[in-house]
Amino acid sequence: MDFAPGFDLSNYRVIGGNFPTANVFVDDSLSSPTTREFTAGVGSQITRRAYAKALYTWRSVYNFVEDFTTIPDGQTTVTFEGRNFGTFDNVVLRNSDDPIRDYQALQLQGRYQLFSSLFVNGHWTVQLENDGNFEGEGTNTPGISSAIGDYPEILIEERNFPSGRLDDFQRHKVRLWTVYSLGLGRFGNVDLSGVYRYDSPTPFSFTAGAVPLSAAQRERNPGYARLPGSGSQTLFFGERGAGEFEGSQQLDFALNYEIPVFRELRPWVKLVLSNAFNDQPLTRFNTSVTADRTGPVDADGLATQFVRGPQFGKATSANSYPTARTFQMAFGVRF
Repeated sequence: MDFAPGFDLSNYRVIGGNFPTANVFVDDSLSSPTTREFTAGVGSQITRRAYAKALYTWRSVYNFVEDFTTIPDGQTTVTFEGRNFGTFDNVVLRNSDDPIRDYQALQLQGRYQLFSSLFVNGHWTVQLENDGNFEGEGTNTPGISSAIGDYPEILIEERNFPSGRLDDFQRHKVRLWTVYSLGLGRFGNVDLSGVYRYDSPTPFSFTAGAVPLSAAQRERNPGYARLPGSGSQTLFFGERGAGEFEGSQQLDFALNYEIPVFRELRPWVKLVLSNAFNDQPLTRFNTSVTADRTGPVDADGLATQFVRGPQFGKATSANSYPTARTFQMAFGVRF
């Protein structure tokens, strides 16, 4: 607090600014995004013991809320609290169909009664499509926008916001479970169950952040007051979702036993073994890369190769793995 130059704004260079109602505007016709969905299903009781159902889902999002910084949107010289901060490119929030999020999936469900006290249930979801060029909102980031619509003369779709598999794409998701109930008369009841889970890999993109604009990009500047992102950009290598984490499978077991003691009084105990075989694949890991400035470049002067960071492919936290083998026990009394 004693370092006065650090609090003197004249010692700083203004590199950007968002001043709502001064250089940030909202289109008068702005409205919420629209999701259109179509779902069709067919099911049948095949036999007295067997049941099956198939569902198809199609979903697409339109009318995204996106910010635009373009030459036609103009510029504004901003004076705030008596200080002239300079001239800034205007930012306009408006609806757009340029961002893309499309989804298609097929889900198969079934049940088979092996015996009166033993049945098997399952469902298998196959994502046929979960693609786009806009990941959408994230945790604690509502209303997030993207580079789409910003500086169209400078940014490149294939390198800055390409299409491809979105981060929640998952080709296969399988769940199978069974329950066996065994009555022991006055000695109570035992329920045995097992669950098998399979999750195929989810994708990630090879991206490098804070990459300086190339000379070719800067030469295309038609007159913006300040270039995008203080002269930096996020650069994609390949299409969106080009990389993959590992898939996982897990087997869980549970046993529940209760015994009648007096009238409705029934003590019970439950034992649960999760991830019985302790399968520990890396379902998430560090994906940081940097642009290889010594390698070849494309027509826009941007690196076409990348260098993996020293932590690439390594776990970032305990959440990078499925929950380890866990044994749980619970007990209580019903009355």
